[in-house]
Amino acid sequence: LMTLFGFIYYSEAGYALLSKTPVGQFVEAVWVFLPYVVVRPFFPTTHFRDALKNESRASQSNRRFYDLGTVIIKFFYIAAKHYMGLYINYVRFFDLFTAADCRNLNWMVLANAGTVSISIFL
Repeated sequence: LMTLFGFIYYSEAGYALLSKTPVGQFVEAVWVFLPYVVVRPFFPTTHFRDALKNESRASQSNRRFYDLGTVIIKFFYIAAKHYMGLYINYVRFFDLFTAADCRNLNWMVLANAGTVSISIFL
């Protein structure tokens, strides 16, 4: 849903539609400032640490490697979430994008849709 919101919000027509009506402004505010507070709790979550609860699948020799990999993945996930998700939404919310920025952002949104599609099937 957040990728879909990005497609709409980063386009000129979608941004104009959301920012002109009170309902659109409400939707915009929720998705820009509170997506992980208001929207995310309605969807199931999985945690990396749950994989270690089953001792038959997690040997002691793999535990250190797994813990290090988990920390690295979490770091990059949080950095990407805050930059590609929240920061860009804030810049768009305050209408600081130029037309060139929007064209470049469309390529990033397209790449994001591809990575989301890949992650669903992995």
